[in-house]
Amino acid sequence: MAKVLTPLLSLLFTLFIGVSSFGQERLEIKGEKEKYEGVIFFEGSLDEALELAQKSKKGPKLLFVDCYTTWCGPCAVMANTVFPLKRVGQFLNRNFINLKIDMEKGEGIEIARQYKIRAFPTFLILDEDGKEVNRIIGGGNPDKFIEKVKEAMLPANSVGVLRENYIQNPILDNALLYLKGLNSSRFLEEMDHFLVDLSKITANKKFYSEELWPYIRSVIANPQSQLFDLFIEHKGISDTYLGKERVDKEMASALKNLARSFVHKKLEVPDSLTQDQFHSMIVSKVKLLPLISWNDLSTLYFVKIAELYAKGRVDQIASLLDAEKFMELDKSNRTVLEWVISKIDGVPKEALHNYYLEKERLLKKEVKINSHFII
Repeated sequence: MAKVLTPLLSLLFTLFIGVSSFGQERLEIKGEKEKYEGVIFFEGSLDEALELAQKSKKGPKLLFVDCYTTWCGPCAVMANTVFPLKRVGQFLNRNFINLKIDMEKGEGIEIARQYKIRAFPTFLILDEDGKEVNRIIGGGNPDKFIEKVKEAMLPANSVGVLRENYIQNPILDNALLYLKGLNSSRFLEEMDHFLVDLSKITANKKFYSEELWPYIRSVIANPQSQLFDLFIEHKGISDTYLGKERVDKEMASALKNLARSFVHKKLEVPDSLTQDQFHSMIVSKVKLLPLISWNDLSTLYFVKIAELYAKGRVDQIASLLDAEKFMELDKSNRTVLEWVISKIDGVPKEALHNYYLEKERLLKKEVKINSHFII
């Protein structure tokens, strides 16, 4: 009986299991073929895909380029759950020559540099000459993603066209459309330059406005931006029109992130500066923290941490771990500082261990006192 079943099972296995790679047939049963219905990705280089688009008479002239990395979670989600869908495949295959390119391997490294790919996943839409029509940052819901691509396909929505529209008619509405395009594409450097230029020709009331605030906020999140420096220089004006509390909150958050990135070695020294000059510049920025957030006790710690790190005195940073003083901070700021210090290379592990032991003792003491008070 087993000898009879074995060939039968083998035959069934052959009939029902097929090839699962993109663009290939997956099943072949009784002569009928079921093809992969998701997005078909061109297996070749970008130059080869551009050449194909240029020679194509009836096929797509646009390229859809999935710029991904192997460590990017959302990239994997798009590849595994969105691109295999029939409706996504029908739309992209009909309108584009599709490519998947790892931005950290082979030609992807140069493509990432050329097109300034800074976030993943980024989906480029290119014309047959390789000129960028538009881009989509991030994935998401299949139907919403298709709508995003449809909008991005339209030349009128490209960042270049929006910029030309503003140049031809420099009114605030056109400026807002251009900023929206820049923000969607994560062109933060371009936003920085544009907003600084816009501030020079726009009345304060219109520049420091609710309409522009979302874009201003995106840029001043980087304390090394020109716009951040402008806000420091004209702090009174921005506070008047936008409100001191929310401006301080955004700028303080940005400076704390700068300090964290600095001591965690996440910043690169520009070619134009020596390491000492760069360190001095970062510390001078971080020192602004207490001035714009005077009611936040943690700011003084961020300044001290940055100063000690810049001087190479990493071991002394551990001396800042005073559990009793840290307990005076609100919980969120205390937690952030603990994390920042614990991730600095060279901070003695023993100091961290002792701090957490003392913190635990103080917390238990506090609970005991509070329980006694309740009784």
